[in-house]
Amino acid sequence: MDNVLKLDIGPQDLITINVEDVPKFNGLPGIVKGNRAVEITKVLHKKGAMNSC
Repeated sequence: MDNVLKLDIGPQDLITINVEDVPKFNGLPGIVKGNRAVEITKVLHKKGAMNSC
């Protein structure tokens, strides 16, 4: 039996990718060669970069 994770978004809706609970990227969910994937569209935080307010 397969598990299915249903999202309240469509395939063209941006998602936020977190690393250790910190938002790092925006991306689009999809499938590449039969595997689930995320296309990174924007980097939200670069290591060593200063945040601007």
